[in-house]
Amino acid sequence: MKVNVSQKDIDNGIGGDDNKCALALAVKRAFNKGVDTTDVAVYYDREDTDEKKLLIRVENEYYSDAHIDKYDHLNNFIDWFDFGILGEDGCEPFKFNIDTSLWKNIGSYIKTRTSMKLLKLWVLRRQLKLLK
Repeated sequence: MKVNVSQKDIDNGIGGDDNKCALALAVKRAFNKGVDTTDVAVYYDREDTDEKKLLIRVENEYYSDAHIDKYDHLNNFIDWFDFGILGEDGCEPFKFNIDTSLWKNIGSYIKTRTSMKLLKLWVLRRQLKLLK
């Protein structure tokens, strides 16, 4: 999935808000979600270690470094955006890709501590959709 973070996203985004930051606005547009939806969130998971891990959630799908081609740039962008650093040395429009393939998402579910029971239900749901 191609995501385009536009100048409009940067201008309209709210720093520190995982549902309304510039990245969340761009992801909502890429996944055809409404601007006011809470189905999309961009946040840091810090439960396992002191190290922050960027996650993008779209409904019940979680995307992390394994899925995002410019993962390090996204981390920097969030810092720049939250601290209001704009222009050449900070927030500028850019594009990135999220790999939404089935097997990468299964790995993401495991990495984000989803129980095996939920994982099995998720796989079963996907298999049933493929049979239709």
